Amino acid sequence: MQRVVTVTLNPAIDRTVWVEALVPGTTTRTADTRASFGGKGINVARGVARIGAPVIALGLAGEDQATPIERYLESLGVQSRFIRTPGETRTNLKIIEQASGRLT
Repeated sequence: MQRVVTVTLNPAIDRTVWVEALVPGTTTRTADTRASFGGKGINVARGVARIGAPVIALGLAGEDQATPIERYLESLGVQSRFIRTPGETRTNLKIIEQASGRLT
């Protein structure tokens, strides 16, 4: 089987925070949090590895997270090569309100 090659030019740290309810003007405590690596190429590489096909993920990553991204992909059985760039890897934040299921 031929190897699939993915390219991620803008990887991300995807942070998801669950709260009971969002009430403006009040303190909101988190019920749960989760962080994972994402970006289109990383997400595709994860899916390809999950079905057992050989895959390599290539891309650019902020020097702050390049090594953790590569280690994460390695733990999934994905080969990777990321060029380190100055600066930080972007972070996406999702807040999920458990009471209503709303996502922001």
